[in-house]
Amino acid sequence: MEFKNRMDTPILDLEYLYEISEKDHGYIHEVLRLFMESVPDTLKELEQSVKEGTDFEAMVKQSHFLKSSSYIVKVRNMYDNVTQIELLAKKSIGLAEIKVLLQEVITNFNLALPLIQAEQKRTEQ
Repeated sequence: MEFKNRMDTPILDLEYLYEISEKDHGYIHEVLRLFMESVPDTLKELEQSVKEGTDFEAMVKQSHFLKSSSYIVKVRNMYDNVTQIELLAKKSIGLAEIKVLLQEVITNFNLALPLIQAEQKRTEQ
């Protein structure tokens, strides 16, 4: 299931989630619940780490966590961007690029948020 924005680019793609769950609404709901419980806080932590600009190890851990979460619940460019953030942070370089990548992640997450919440509600049993 894909949700598209005005430019017809998927802002949220749940095809993989539906595939691995075999369309089990209970499973989908639980994955989305866990995603919503963890991702917003981790995004805030990463944003704070990037703002401070000194703790690259924290950026690696936070981006790695987001990478695994965004592989199943696919928010536009989130997986690619947090993967790039993780790679840059591992080398302790590219803070300006990390800031740009993170801003896109946050923007897209905020656009996808009401869609994720609606899908979570729709799959309630």
